[in-house]
Amino acid sequence: EPVSLFYQDFDDNGKIDPILAYYTQGKNYPAYSRDEISDQIVSLKKKYITHEAYSTVTIDEVLADFKNKDIKKLEINTLQSIILENYNGVFKIKALPIQAQFAPIYAIESTDLNGDGFQDLILGGNQSKGRVRLGNIDANYVQVFLNDKKGNFVYHSSLGVKGDVRGLKMIKNQLIVGINSDKARSFELTNSKKVIL
Repeated sequence: EPVSLFYQDFDDNGKIDPILAYYTQGKNYPAYSRDEISDQIVSLKKKYITHEAYSTVTIDEVLADFKNKDIKKLEINTLQSIILENYNGVFKIKALPIQAQFAPIYAIESTDLNGDGFQDLILGGNQSKGRVRLGNIDANYVQVFLNDKKGNFVYHSSLGVKGDVRGLKMIKNQLIVGINSDKARSFELTNSKKVIL
């Protein structure tokens, strides 16, 4: 079942209001708490006076008051981090290994780390500014994945970098790591035949 994003200027203030929804046991519910959604669309505060009244409301019930609006909808069916492989103009989806799924990826560097002529991957990311009820998603410490020469990537190591990584750049034998609200870090590739960062 997909995650859905419904969007429109629901409260006529000139700004688009996004409402995220997800399925639980076959029913589609808004992802936001009563306080979060009513901060965004004030009219819902009057409709759902208590948290209890809002607790079982489906997204269809929330949107029922806005039938006069041309509500737009986007859906996503996979949240996996993937690569797209080009086979003569046809792209095929390939999921990255489980270690790449631990946190959102915001930075990717593709380079040959072990001198075998195949592109390897370095991935960085994390999100530490999420809502309190969701918590931080910060299990990526800049990960190294080696190409098995067949287009598959195998987890090799982590560089132990904490924080919200938003940039990776290999310059000669130096990997520069850009981290939100922190100093950049650098790592040196010390031997072209082995990955030692």
